[in-house]
Amino acid sequence: MQRERRNNPYPWTWEIPVFIFFVMGIVAVIALHVGRSLANFFAGGGWRFPQSSEWFSSIPGVLMGDAAAGLPGVEVVAQSQPLLVWIAVSEVFLFVALMTAGLVGWLRWGAPATKGMATRAEAEKMLGLRRIKKVRAVVRPDLYPGKR
Repeated sequence: MQRERRNNPYPWTWEIPVFIFFVMGIVAVIALHVGRSLANFFAGGGWRFPQSSEWFSSIPGVLMGDAAAGLPGVEVVAQSQPLLVWIAVSEVFLFVALMTAGLVGWLRWGAPATKGMATRAEAEKMLGLRRIKKVRAVVRPDLYPGKR
């Protein structure tokens, strides 16, 4: 019976993969700027984040090792090597967080989720322990076959 509830008549089309690709791209841009800000912070330059108009135009400069790209009026910036290390650390951390959130969401609302079934605590709260034991052959006939 549970297998029929898992059936999804909506076909997988191009919208969902494009959305996932778009979200991963935005996370990559945010992680790049967070890594640059962390590198500058630990180099003594303070926490600086670019203006929204500079988010995409400063990416090539940052990837080439310029920690001041897109940040006006910065005197102290991180060197190229620590900058790239902090960017890599922030990219890995944010992508692991994104994948963990995706996995939790998939298990909660995706195909493997149990739909329409109460948890053990919810059933006990609603029916009471005595009633659950009395009707267990109706509730779970696969575990407790009734008398025929």
